[in-house]
Order: sequence, then C-alpha cells, then structure tokens
Amino acid sequence: LLETEQNDIFLHKYLKYKTKYNTLKKQRGGVDIIKVDPISVDEIMKIIETNPTIVDLSNKTINDEGVRAIIPTLGKMTSLNLSNTMKSYDNLMELANALRTNSTLVELNLSNNEITAKGFNTLILALNQSKNTALKTLNLSNNFIGFDTVTIWAKPLGENKTLTTLNLSNNLIKLRAGFGVGDALKLNTTLKHLIIHDNWISDKGVMTWANTGIITIDLSKNNISTPGATALISSIKTLTTLNLSRNNVLFKGQNTKPLREAIEENKTITTLDLSNNNINQKGMDVLVKSLKKNKTITTLNVLSDNDPIGLSGQTIIDAAIIKK
Repeated sequence: LLETEQNDIFLHKYLKYKTKYNTLKKQRGGVDIIKVDPISVDEIMKIIETNPTIVDLSNKTINDEGVRAIIPTLGKMTSLNLSNTMKSYDNLMELANALRTNSTLVELNLSNNEITAKGFNTLILALNQSKNTALKTLNLSNNFIGFDTVTIWAKPLGENKTLTTLNLSNNLIKLRAGFGVGDALKLNTTLKHLIIHDNWISDKGVMTWANTGIITIDLSKNNISTPGATALISSIKTLTTLNLSRNNVLFKGQNTKPLREAIEENKTITTLDLSNNNINQKGMDVLVKSLKKNKTITTLNVLSDNDPIGLSGQTIIDAAIIKK
C-alpha cells in the first residue's frame, strides 16, 4: 500500500483505540480513567495475600500509593498481572526501578497501559541494568509502542540478556519499527519467542530478521505477503513455529516458486499457520507437493473463515502430513 494509505489505516487504528478508551470512560460515569477511584492499598494487599506468588491485579485502577504498596511484595512473586491498571509514567518508573533489584519475578503483564515507546525503553533499560533479574516473559501488547519514535528501544532490546518471550501485539508498529526489531534480534541471543500480532510490519520489515536465533514468531495480521513469508521460512534457521494467519501469503504468480522451495527445503519448522490467507485451489496443490518434500512440518493450518476451499484444502493437507 502507499504510505498515505498506511497512514490512513494507522489513523483508523488510533481512533479505534480512543473509541475503546472513551467507551470505558462512559461506562465509568464519564470520569476519565486516570481519575476513577483507585483500588485501596488494603484491597491490593488482600489480593496479594491470597496468593503471594501469582498476583492478578488486572483491570483495577492503581495510583502512586498502590504501586508503592506492591513494590515491597515483589520479592515473593513469580507472576504479576498489571494489565489495564496504570496510566501514569511515574508509576511505571517506580516499577521499573524496583525491577532492577528483583530476582524472583518471572512473568510480567503490562498490557493495555498506554506505555508508549518511552515506557518500553525505560523498562528494558531497567532490566538491562539489573544483575540478578529473573524476568523471562513480558507482555506489552496494546500500548502504543510503535506510535512514536521506535528507534530508542531497538538497541536496549538487543542488549537484553533475560527475556525469552516478548509480546508486542497491537502496538501500531510499522515498517521502520520492523527494521528495529530485526536489529534487536541480531544482537539478542536470549529472546526466543516473539508475539507481534496485529501490527503493520510488512515484507520489508521482516526481511531484516534473517539469521536470528528466534524459535517462535506470531506475525498474524501484519500485511505480510509471499516474499516476506519466503524470507522468514528460508533465512531463520532456528524457527520451529511460524504464525502468518490473516496476511496475504498467496501461492500464485512469480513468487510461488521461491516460497514453495523455501517450504520444501526448511529443516526446522514443525508448525506453520497460513489460515485466512485466501489460498486458492492451485495454492493448495502447491502446498501438498511441498509437504511431500518437507521432512519436519507436522501441523499446517490453511483454514479460512467462510471459505469452502480452506475447509477442503485443510482435509487434503492433513492427509498429506499423515502420509509423510
């Protein structure tokens, strides 16, 4: 798509975010989310005391006092869910500072908090400066991370040595940020699982991800077409699971042969999701032929919503896998 068309789509996504925000605001009596009465410290402590190691405070408005109450209890936690709780950068700063000395927390969910690229950078720098952090899984989906300057977090993410799973889904990440992800993955040897669903990275963005050590990638709904799929399948030698659902990976035209050969020659992928890519009958035939030569794929999803070809094609694909 043209750059102007991409910008229109991103504006539409941004407005959709704001609509969701305003809907929640209306549900709360027209009061802005930040100004909704926060959960009390006593309530927070009761939740934490119920299960001090796995704590879920999602969808509860937490103010400065609440964040300060949580921090001393981090030493007993292995999992903390703060999805849709904080709308203050100061709160995030306090949490990031606490992570510098924490050695127990393994999983942290900060989705739906409007963190932005600045907040992401703050978090990653804090983790990088920690000598004993145990954090492995970080969920930052729905946080506007790609809506402003993204280059600030590419280098710190590349230097991170702790995270193994990162969720950046639905963050308005465009092509330039895709390049940033590629740069980070080339430096980062620890990150193995990347969930980056529902962004706008496109083919050029993922072509920079070659020769990285990633194992699983979810790139569903990212405007990836046949050249991008070919690059991912042929150039990442560690990849075992690839989700390209709801993209534009078509098995037709001059790009079909490189993609077919990439699938045939791949020696690592076991699970490939090509559902909802509008693959026609000829495309299904190409896939069946590719599976006969591929030695590793055990699961291939080609189903499409309300598409009979996808259903019949899935039956054929499953039969081809069984015969391998």
